[in-house]
Amino acid sequence: MTRIGAVFNPYQHAPEELRAAVQISETAGVPELWLWEDCFRESAYASVAAALAWSENLRIGLGIAPLPLRNVAATAMEIATIERMFPGRFYPGLGHGVQSWMAQVGAKPASPLTLMREQVTALQALLAGEEVTVLGRYVTLDAVRLDWPVQSAPPVYAAGQGPKTLALTGEVADGTILVSGLTPNEVGEQIRVVREARQASRQEGEATIVAYITAAFGDGAAERGIAQHGADTLAVSVGTSHGVYKGTPKINFELLEELHKIVPAPLVIHGGSGTGEDNLYKMCRMGANKLNIANELMQGCVKGVETNDCTGFGAYGFFNYIHNGYKEVAAHMFDLCGATGQA
Repeated sequence: MTRIGAVFNPYQHAPEELRAAVQISETAGVPELWLWEDCFRESAYASVAAALAWSENLRIGLGIAPLPLRNVAATAMEIATIERMFPGRFYPGLGHGVQSWMAQVGAKPASPLTLMREQVTALQALLAGEEVTVLGRYVTLDAVRLDWPVQSAPPVYAAGQGPKTLALTGEVADGTILVSGLTPNEVGEQIRVVREARQASRQEGEATIVAYITAAFGDGAAERGIAQHGADTLAVSVGTSHGVYKGTPKINFELLEELHKIVPAPLVIHGGSGTGEDNLYKMCRMGANKLNIANELMQGCVKGVETNDCTGFGAYGFFNYIHNGYKEVAAHMFDLCGATGQA
């Protein structure tokens, strides 16, 4: 079942603005409002409790709170307390934290994945009402049990970005929270990683996936959407993606043309390599202002080396061969896209 919600962004909105956001969401019939705890901005559980207290039906998601900042027993107490006061309306989400921030507070784990595995597993057991004893690398509990357990434990979400972390979330968590800024193809690939790991670990049920997208509505929507992120350019999803294609991708030229008309910023095409020269030619003449073609440029470097003799004294020309191969592809792309002489 697909669910939809809104996000209260702590980068654009101060804590005292949360009440108005909750009330607007509740009045508009938005089913879910998601918050998150980035260092060093707004508290996770205080914000969640306040939002739930200010509303009657709104469900609140936490996507996410950094695991290293709290002892897992304290996290279990926070979640259980909120769940008992507002049953069925809280979706807690956790992550191993941005490592540079964790280092700032002396909480950077040597193994973020081990920390996530130990904390999420222990948290689920505590929320299930179990007495937990464990001596791990990051979690140590001695006969710990919640005195005020919950009747029904809320689903515990975990966040991931890299393939190892995503796989771990599929293995140990009830759902996975993806990072923002992904293309539809990237979302699909990350969901595949999560589901395969979940299946391999023999977890019951489908993995629940939370994905963030930027959305704006009404007059001036494109301008407001771009201004919210302070973007100078906008990478658009029109059928391309990062990585090596199997075949030639199908480009949505109609969407590209429409975006060119309404978006007040230069458009960027990610995953240009392997798209096909006909597609690149057409995209550049229908509104694309920048193409990312790193793979094709690197292939030019490889060709520059392969087509020259690098044995013996020929090795001295190695870097020139790389440079010339790169330059040849770049010059060809400038011509193809109509960029020659335009700088």
